[in-house]
Amino acid sequence: MLSGGERVLVAVSGGPDSLALCQALLNLSKGDHKDRPYRLLVGHFNHHLRGAESDADAAFVTRWARARELPFLLGEADVAALTQGQRLSIEEAARKARYAWLEGAAEETGADRVALGHTADDQAETVVLNLLRGAGLDGLAGMPPVRGKFIRPLIEITRAEVEAYCRSQRLRPRQDPSNRERAYLRNRVRHDLLPLLEREYQSNLRPMLTRLSKLLREESVHLRELAEQSLAAVMIQHDLERICLDTPKLLALPAPLRRRVLREAVRALRGELTALEFTHVHALDSILATTGKQVELPGLWARNEGPHLVLTVVPFQPSEPWRGECELAVPGVTEVPELGMRFEAVLTDSAPVEYPDDRWVAWLDAKRAQPPLIVRTWRPGDRFYPLGAPGRMKLHDFFVNLKLPREQRGQTALVISQGEIAWVVGLRISECHKLTTRTRRVLRLRAERAGEAA
Repeated sequence: MLSGGERVLVAVSGGPDSLALCQALLNLSKGDHKDRPYRLLVGHFNHHLRGAESDADAAFVTRWARARELPFLLGEADVAALTQGQRLSIEEAARKARYAWLEGAAEETGADRVALGHTADDQAETVVLNLLRGAGLDGLAGMPPVRGKFIRPLIEITRAEVEAYCRSQRLRPRQDPSNRERAYLRNRVRHDLLPLLEREYQSNLRPMLTRLSKLLREESVHLRELAEQSLAAVMIQHDLERICLDTPKLLALPAPLRRRVLREAVRALRGELTALEFTHVHALDSILATTGKQVELPGLWARNEGPHLVLTVVPFQPSEPWRGECELAVPGVTEVPELGMRFEAVLTDSAPVEYPDDRWVAWLDAKRAQPPLIVRTWRPGDRFYPLGAPGRMKLHDFFVNLKLPREQRGQTALVISQGEIAWVVGLRISECHKLTTRTRRVLRLRAERAGEAA
C-alpha cells in the first residue's frame, strides 16, 4: 500500500477507526520510522445528516489535525437533498458524495493515496450484506485492500484492536449515535445478526468471513482478467451509448465465463456495476437464446437482435434534437440538462503518469482549449481533426467510420473551443488539443450522466 515518501490523504470522520488510522500513519512517520516518512493530509467530509452533531464532528477533526500540524481539507454536501429525485438510499448517496469528494481532493492536492479506515469487522459485515443482497463472487470478495488510489491499511485489524490502540494512544474519538440505529441494514447485521451467528453457530465467524473474502478476491481478479479477454473477442462495437456483442460467440462460452463477460460489458458501458445483481445478469443471459427478446437492467437495456446482443444506456430522449449550447465553468461543474449530462472541469499543472482507460475523461492542453468552452451537438458542416488521424474530416464521416447509430449522432455532445471541436464526448479528442511535451497547463474534463456519481 505504501513504500515510503507518499503524500497520503487520510479520510477522518472523527470515529475510532479513522482516528486510529491517522495516528498510526503519523507514528510511522516519526521515531524509528524516519526512513519512510509519509506526508499526511487530513480530509473530513460533512454529510450534513445529523445537524449540529455533523458540524461538531467537522470542528473536532479540524482541531485534531491542526493540533498535530497536519494540513486539513473539509468537504461537504447536503446528502439528504442529493437523494431527491434519485432512487438512492441515504447510505448510497452519502458514499457516492464522499468518494467523489475524496477523489477530487486527492487530485487537487497531488495525493498519491487516499487512506480509508475500514477494519476486518467492516469487511465481515460487507460480505454478509452482499450475501443477503444475492451478490456473486465479486460481492463476496468484499472490499479490496487497494483500489486505484484508495487503500485500507486496517482491513486485517479488528475493531477491538482499533479500540485498544485508541486507548493506548489516549485518543478520544467521536461516537456517531446513528451507528446504532436499527433502521440501517448494516447496523442490524453488526449488532444483531453477526452476534447471533457467533453466539449460536460459529464463534470464529468474523475471521472466517475475512479469510473467505481474501480467497475469493484472488479468484475474482483472475476470472475478471479472463472475462476481459473474452469480452474483447466477442466485441463488435463499443461507443459511449452502445455495446454490440457477437451472440453466437457468447453462447459458445462456458456459462460461468459468459455471465462474467456480460458483467464486464455492463461495466464497460456504465463504468460501474452499482445495483447490478445476479438476477439481472441471469435475465441478460436468458435472452441470448431468443431473437427479439429484451430486458431492462439498472441504467441500461439489452436486446437480442439475432446475431448481435445490443446493450444501450437508457438515453435522455428530448422531443427533438437539442440545438442550443451551454458554456462550461472552468474550473467547475456544469449541468447540461438538455443532454442529461454533467461536466466537471479541473485545471492542473501535470498530466497523469498513466492515462486511465475511461472514455468519459479527456485530457487537453489548456493553452489550446481556452475558455469559453461550449457544449453543443452536431451541426451540418462540422469538421473534426480526430486524434491520430492524418487531418480534418467531416464529423458526419467520423461518425460513419465509427458505425455510430444514426439516432445517436444528433445527441452526441461536443466540446468546442474557439470554434474548433476539442472533444467528441466519449469518442475522441482533437489532435490539435492533445497534450505534448510543450504542455504547461492541463485541462481535465469529465462527463457523466446527471444523477450518477463519477
